[in-house]
Amino acid sequence: MEFSNQRLLVPEIPPRAFEACYIDEAHPSFCCVPFVDALMPTFNAAQLKESFNKTNYRQASVGDSDIERKRCVYSLKDEYTVLVPEFQDVYDKIDLAIKSGYLSREDTLYNYEQQRQNLHYAMSNDTVPWRDLSVPRPVRNVTSIIGCKGSGKTLVMQQCLSMYPRVIWHANKSEQVQIVYLSVNLKGATSPIEYCSIFLQSLENAIGKQKYASEVVVSPNLRAALLKIRSLLITYNVGLVVIDSLQVIEKWKYEERNIFLEHIDGLGDLVPLLLISNSNAIYELSDISQSNIDWDPLMCFSGKDDLIVERWSLFSKKLWKRNCLKNQSPELSAELSSEWFDACEGVIGLAVHFFVACQIEAINSGVEQITVSLMKDVRRKEFRLKEVFLSAIKSDKNKIFERLVNSQEKGKVKPKNNKSNQSLAKPKNPEKLQRNDFKRVSKKDWSKLPLDDLRYLFSQDKSGSFYHVLKNEKLILSMSDLINYVELPCAVPR
Repeated sequence: MEFSNQRLLVPEIPPRAFEACYIDEAHPSFCCVPFVDALMPTFNAAQLKESFNKTNYRQASVGDSDIERKRCVYSLKDEYTVLVPEFQDVYDKIDLAIKSGYLSREDTLYNYEQQRQNLHYAMSNDTVPWRDLSVPRPVRNVTSIIGCKGSGKTLVMQQCLSMYPRVIWHANKSEQVQIVYLSVNLKGATSPIEYCSIFLQSLENAIGKQKYASEVVVSPNLRAALLKIRSLLITYNVGLVVIDSLQVIEKWKYEERNIFLEHIDGLGDLVPLLLISNSNAIYELSDISQSNIDWDPLMCFSGKDDLIVERWSLFSKKLWKRNCLKNQSPELSAELSSEWFDACEGVIGLAVHFFVACQIEAINSGVEQITVSLMKDVRRKEFRLKEVFLSAIKSDKNKIFERLVNSQEKGKVKPKNNKSNQSLAKPKNPEKLQRNDFKRVSKKDWSKLPLDDLRYLFSQDKSGSFYHVLKNEKLILSMSDLINYVELPCAVPR
């Protein structure tokens, strides 16, 4: 990113910034770090739930016009949030990452006072060495959220980040800009240089384009652009970088993909990171991330039927209350609930979209009621293109979250499930592939086999090595023999 004739830090509040307001020094959360004291104290579970109960969403009533009811129903797609217990875990990790990141980069009042005491004690005692304990110690904090497409990963991230102001202006603290979080969505990016462009756009959207005197241009030199990103994170005191849709880098060139992953790994030493990817996740995330969250709010991939039924029942009944049809029963029947689940396979995004589509169809048709037949019609018309995705979930739900190598196989690359690898799969009935004239012989009976049978030769060899037997029978082609074999071409034609 090359900057010419630009003023990155102007002595005035950025267009989209909030002026800093710090918590009182008597508050238990006060830590004498402006970037932390300007944020809200951490919410507990009750406070978090209460904050989401206060929403701008307007519940449509049966007396509203069709247009008003449709508008309210459509808004459910982007506003409906499921407050499952895992939601608290995501919020806690984000809150801890932001605040601990700022604490690790700032000198606190305690460190300063402790430093004075250490220096005074060292000067009065020649035998005691003096150490600078006030130097900030970086704390690496990289978290990845993995979940299938439509499970609400991005939505839960956005809802948690909505608890914080995006940009804060510290007028009384050297006129510094604090970007609490910066979201970078890689959807559609085909190379690292496009990632740099998306990053810069996110930065401009955060602080406002009026902050710059002229347009910022991404440098064609990839390494220079990546280094500039690192400096911008420090310049604007970024608390958390969110990188969404990480699965797109699987389609990048091998060299570009490695450069990008090295860049992300390096960013983790500067600022906390939150990485988000779908079920086609990248295996390298296990090496970059310190913690991983499998996002499955309805537990549809847990394999626990009782938990799936419980979560789906609570979710569907709560969402059913958003029904605004004139002839609809207030209670959700078991038959409708079952058909609803089959249509979306428990994927939250699809479940909300299906419910919205059913209500719109009921309003447009004048039926004003959701029935099983209406659900099937909507599924046939609206969800026909999603059948491939749903059938993949039905076939093997456990494979949806196969994305990280386990501790025993860490560092190994798992083969992709393509046609070339299907031929290596273990056959279901191996006995059908055996020759009809083949007969299994116990190892203790190999000495009774014909003399030209390799199993007989192995039984007579004292070393117990198949390689030794094959070499004695001159069935091993050594490299020296291969090189001296003049009939072989000197190069393999391409």
